[in-house]
Amino acid sequence: MTLYENKVFDKDRPWMEIPDTEENILRDLDRYTLDPAFEMYGDFVNRTPEWLTEELQQTRAGHTMIFGNFLNCNHPFRVCTDDEGLIQRLEAAIDRNKATPEYQAARARMQEKAKKGVHRQRRNER
Repeated sequence: MTLYENKVFDKDRPWMEIPDTEENILRDLDRYTLDPAFEMYGDFVNRTPEWLTEELQQTRAGHTMIFGNFLNCNHPFRVCTDDEGLIQRLEAAIDRNKATPEYQAARARMQEKAKKGVHRQRRNER
């Protein structure tokens, strides 16, 4: 079972929202840089998510969560699936995106900001 948990605007009817698709996510993974902040929340692909309710634990056992957003394009995506082929295709596209110089630069900026925040916090604790 695959569940696309977010919606996007229909390109032909921009006033309408429609469920996201694999093709739409893959297209944007090729075009836009992922937001590296999602590394802190499962690194885009969580193969062992913890479900909050017993019902979800039963209905989603064995499912993987694939989620994220982009730096300069607002297209949050969230896919819950047990389709190993889909997982591998999205994971490969995410890995390609993370290997780009643009992603690596965004990641370095994020880490630098985090370091500065820790240094400020330590100064304030003195």
